[in-house]
Amino acid sequence: MEPRLSSSHFDYYRDILIKSRLQREWAMDFARPFTVITTSVDGDVLCALALADAWFTPGRLHRTIARHSEDGVRRTLRRLSEQGIVLTQHAGSATLYRLNRHHLAAEAIDELARLRSKLVLRLSTLLRDWTVPPVLAVLFGSAARETMNLASDIDIFLVRPEGLESDREVWTTAVMALEAEVSGWTGNDARVLEMEESHLREHAAAEPVLMDVVDGGIPLIGDLHWLAQLVTRARFDA
Repeated sequence: MEPRLSSSHFDYYRDILIKSRLQREWAMDFARPFTVITTSVDGDVLCALALADAWFTPGRLHRTIARHSEDGVRRTLRRLSEQGIVLTQHAGSATLYRLNRHHLAAEAIDELARLRSKLVLRLSTLLRDWTVPPVLAVLFGSAARETMNLASDIDIFLVRPEGLESDREVWTTAVMALEAEVSGWTGNDARVLEMEESHLREHAAAEPVLMDVVDGGIPLIGDLHWLAQLVTRARFDA
C-alpha cells in the first residue's frame, strides 16, 4: 500500500528524477527486449519464437524479425537447436523451428520476451494502491505501440480526479514517485501527462495528444472507452 507522502518525499523523488535525466546511460527497448542482455541475432530470434509459439521456416522468421540477414537467422536457429532450446521439424525439403517450451531456460526467455506486459502489470498494481488513484491511467506512445528505441520516453496519461485541493501535494509527489519508479525499472525517462476531468470535458477537442492515447493506448486503470467517447463527441461538436 502506498504510504502517505510528505514534503520530504517530494524532495527525494524530485532529486531522483533530476539525476536520472541528467545522468541516464542505459535504457530499455521494448521492441527488442533481449537487448538488455545481448544485441546479437540470438536475442531477436528467441524473442520472436517466444511470442509466436509457432513453427517457422528461417525465411518466415526473418520476415517477422525484419532485421539481420536470412542466413544469419538460419545459422542462429541451427545453433540454438543444437543447444536444445529450439525444436526442429522437417516438412518436405524445409526445416521448421519453434521454441522448446519444456526447456529449463524457456520460462526465463518467455519472461524477457514479455517485458512490456510486465511493465503494464506493475504500473496497474502501483496505481491501484495510490492514496488518491487516477480516474484513468493509460500507457501510450512508442512503449504502447512497441516502436520505441533506447532514446524513447515511457509516456503515461493520467486523468486527475476533481477536488484535489487538500491532497494536491500527495498527488504531485505520487506522480513524481511514479516517474522515478518507472525510470528505475527500465532506464528510460518516464513522462506523465495529466489532465483534470473538467479540463477534458471542456477542451478534449483542443488536445491532439488524446487521439494517440485513445487509438494506441493500453489502459492501466479505468475505462479507456469513456475517454474515446468523450474525444469523439468533442471533435464532432467542434
